[in-house]
Amino acid sequence: MADETNDNALLDQEVGWSPDEIPNEVLLLPGLYDFEIEELKKGFTKTGKLMPKGRLRVNEPAAAKGQSMFVQFVIGSDEHPNPPAGSPEWKNRSAVEMAKLLKKSGTQLRGGKNGFDETLAAAKGQHFIGEVGVRKGKDQSGNPRDENFMKGYYALGEKQPGLSAASAGMANTNGSQPPLSAEEVKAQLASLGSADDE
Repeated sequence: MADETNDNALLDQEVGWSPDEIPNEVLLLPGLYDFEIEELKKGFTKTGKLMPKGRLRVNEPAAAKGQSMFVQFVIGSDEHPNPPAGSPEWKNRSAVEMAKLLKKSGTQLRGGKNGFDETLAAAKGQHFIGEVGVRKGKDQSGNPRDENFMKGYYALGEKQPGLSAASAGMANTNGSQPPLSAEEVKAQLASLGSADDE
């Protein structure tokens, strides 16, 4: 209970913050990252289509350590919202991308009745190298915004973590780099050329 008393005392302290300085979102710079899969679980879209989704945490490079990236894979279709084994949905781009993540992270793929759920659960804690890019997207209101996306998946050792040539000059010389807001990444990418040029 001593911690609880200490916590209550801390609650009375004033917190110095400036809400205007908090970015709406944080983007990773283009490059290769050592990701740990924090969570990968079965989910569904609002229309009931199978959509596994996950949270990845950056391990390296050190400048981005601890930052998160979220992934989702819409596999279901209108015809097969929760596709059975052997259906064409398991060959769509999202299913292939999910399989790349699982295979490159060394996750054991399991078949059978509960194999899909077991495979997703087994991915937790696994590492892989992910190549991250920045592209134009839209927010939930349809407004334009920049967003991260996964350009490639590699097993540990296949590639080394590090920022791309376009973003390497953006890191501070002391090796630390605070998270950048979407606006800051957009301005830096604009000064270097399009993110799609890489």
